[in-house]
Amino acid sequence: MPVPAQATLFNESVANGLTTSFPYQFMIADADDITVEVDDIIVTTGFAVTGVGSPTGGAIEFAVAPANGSTVLRYLDPVLKRVEDYQQLGDFNSETIDLDLDRIWLAIQSFQARVGRAIKLPVATNGDQTLMENAAERANMVIGFDLSGNLKLLSPVENPLLAEELASTSDGKGVALVGFKQSGTGAVARTALSKMRETVSVKDFGAIGDGVADDTTAIQNAVNAAMELNGVVYFNGPAVYKITSPITVKVTRDLIEETPGAAQYSDNCAASLIGFGSPIIKASGTLAHMVELVFDTSDSDIAPFYSKVQGLGFDGSNTASIGIKSNYCLGVTYENNRFWNLPVGISYTGYGVFRALFNNFKCSTGIKLSGGGGDSLIFGNDFYAAANSTSGLVFEYYGGNSRVISNVFTNQDGYTTTFAVKLDGTTAPGTEEVRNVNITDNEFCGYTTGIYAVGKGSGTYNVYDCVIRGNHTLPYGGSNPGKLLEAIDCSGFNISNNKFNSISYSSATETSGLALTRTLDFKISENHFENYSNSALRLTDCVRTTVSNNSFYDNGKLGASYEVVRVGGGSSSRNYFLNNRFYQSSDSYAENGIVELSGVNATFAYRNTFLGLNRPYTIVGAASVMKLEDDGTAAPTTGYWNTGDIVWNRLPSAGGAPGWVCVVSGAPGTWKAMPNLAA
Repeated sequence: MPVPAQATLFNESVANGLTTSFPYQFMIADADDITVEVDDIIVTTGFAVTGVGSPTGGAIEFAVAPANGSTVLRYLDPVLKRVEDYQQLGDFNSETIDLDLDRIWLAIQSFQARVGRAIKLPVATNGDQTLMENAAERANMVIGFDLSGNLKLLSPVENPLLAEELASTSDGKGVALVGFKQSGTGAVARTALSKMRETVSVKDFGAIGDGVADDTTAIQNAVNAAMELNGVVYFNGPAVYKITSPITVKVTRDLIEETPGAAQYSDNCAASLIGFGSPIIKASGTLAHMVELVFDTSDSDIAPFYSKVQGLGFDGSNTASIGIKSNYCLGVTYENNRFWNLPVGISYTGYGVFRALFNNFKCSTGIKLSGGGGDSLIFGNDFYAAANSTSGLVFEYYGGNSRVISNVFTNQDGYTTTFAVKLDGTTAPGTEEVRNVNITDNEFCGYTTGIYAVGKGSGTYNVYDCVIRGNHTLPYGGSNPGKLLEAIDCSGFNISNNKFNSISYSSATETSGLALTRTLDFKISENHFENYSNSALRLTDCVRTTVSNNSFYDNGKLGASYEVVRVGGGSSSRNYFLNNRFYQSSDSYAENGIVELSGVNATFAYRNTFLGLNRPYTIVGAASVMKLEDDGTAAPTTGYWNTGDIVWNRLPSAGGAPGWVCVVSGAPGTWKAMPNLAA
């Protein structure tokens, strides 16, 4: 039988779950010459083959219909063997010979079909090397071609196509082709692209960082991308990134979605700005601010939170007004940044948690906080005065458990009107206030005043309930006296365990280590005052001040006529001095311990100790009243005492005097025993 030129040597169908008969349209010489696959799996049973020997083919008859949707493939695959054995001088049967020849031609057709689907070298080619290396040399290699077009084994990294794909920046290529898996139990496989897109570098968007090119657009684009990814913007250094307009960091969207019925959170995380290698952002031209973390006015519940600015330098070039402006942020942290050539380093407005850690400020004002309050922490920063009439840290109607801890404030020699920390209630609108600020363990070097607190006045105490504890003040370069605190129109301060040190600064106009004016309910305890040329402590128009357990050492060095403590003002009343220690190592220093000026209402003193002072208590003016109380075992025989002073008997007994009263002022004055106790 002739073997025709066959149009196809395979047929493919999709089963419907019902049909059992699948035709094939090519000739086979034997049932074994056809291979059947269902879903790429060869099956050898469960069917019968019809149409063997027919030039037009036949059918595969399944006993059970293949599953719906499965692919049924039939193709010519003759067995390459000779089944007939011709005997010498035997019969030469034409039918047998014809069948054998059919098998040969069917095998040739099958082989030709397979060769037609193979990769072939052109007829005219110089690439004639087709023999590959042995298995050991082929292991972990890929097939490629050398410069002559010959086959060559290549390592995967030498694969030109792979190299081209890896070098591409098109979607789905480049690092999207590279896998990544973190070490540790539970780590999952992901692409290197997804890992790298967790953060954003400003250089990803074309920032140059040479201080000449304008990097504003590149930085803003990087910030915008990071906000979409809830990620981090990296600034690599050393580099100087010039900006000509402010960089704005707004909130991200769709960050947190809780389960139904659970608490809902604003989708308001903001991108963080992180620097490595001391990068600098440098202002060029007049800028209101360099970087802004801004409240989203489109949604009253949306404000940036848990953002961080770290490791960056902000050079205002003396043309920008503010380094970083923050507006209604929550939990924002500024850490290890540097600010210089700026009127204000950080301006923070609105309610929210704020942290400034280990930054360096050389600005007219390092940090300015206004219009809000709550749990702010300013810790471990260095503040350097950059001009006269400046403040390192300013609170404007802002407070609420804010803490200023372990910072160093340093003035420059020659700047004579500077405040390290300013609690300013004078600008507060309405009933706004500065309150609950805790200033602890700071160092004030050379500032005119370490802490300057001032309220609105006129009987309004809108700066109140602040703690000043464990701070140390001393001059810098001998130019300023080292005054720790001046408070005006404030109330409820607790001032304790501070060291006031003037280091022999000599000026008749020197202000005191601690100066209070029109204050209410201040507590001053366990502080140390030393080396003030004028008075160490001054109270003017103060009410209910308690001064207890403090030590005053070598103050009033301008001369014996000066005093260690001065109480003045016609409104002063009910101020108490209890268990304080006064010591003067020279007769040339102030001989007056506590001086009460004309017009002062009752001042109470009890059990204070004076060494080296000729006049422990002094009243200036008949209208003043000072009530002194002490204890002892007899009426005083030394020291200057005023009419009305009392010494209580430390060892009272039945029938004895409970104490003594001074009836005539003098040294020691005239004393009379109180009526005896009952026997």
